[in-house]
Amino acid sequence: MLKNFLGKAAILAAVVMLPLVTISCSDDDEPTPDPTPNKEVIGVLVTYEAQIDEAMLDYMDVQVSYTGLDGQNVTAAVDSSKWTQSLAYSIDKEGLPTSLNATLSATRNATALPESGSIHIYGDMTASLYLIYSDETASEDQLAASFILSLPTDDTVDINDLNDYLTHNNVLRNFSFGIEYNENNEIANISYSSHN
Repeated sequence: MLKNFLGKAAILAAVVMLPLVTISCSDDDEPTPDPTPNKEVIGVLVTYEAQIDEAMLDYMDVQVSYTGLDGQNVTAAVDSSKWTQSLAYSIDKEGLPTSLNATLSATRNATALPESGSIHIYGDMTASLYLIYSDETASEDQLAASFILSLPTDDTVDINDLNDYLTHNNVLRNFSFGIEYNENNEIANISYSSHN
């Protein structure tokens, strides 16, 4: 009798559950929206960070040259051990940036050199490129390219050889981003090169 009761209870439970299963299997469900709709890229944000040995500034002028927002070369003095610059370039049909460059360099200044000793020459620069979308600003999750692993200039130079060293090695670090566009002026590819 118990077996007969359990069998009827199982059949009753199956009949009660059938509409729920039928409802959940219905093909009249609303389509699920795409959780990541396509966004229009309207620009790129490039951040350069340079680092030097501050003792270099006693005998050298250190500067960074980079592509400005108008496409022209801009030069900025590096007057401490760290230098940072962020630039937001817009993408429009008038003037698409196809190359973004930055160079960290050093030249001798007018300060007299001591008669003996050595100087530590250290220069490094990193670069990050973010995409800027039409509905928001650039953020970490839109990082398109980041180049933080570099081979810095890191030399100890006899003070009497400094002028000759800088004549042949004044570029401490160089970055270049190449940006290619498709026929709709959308970014198709980002390339990168670096040297010191």
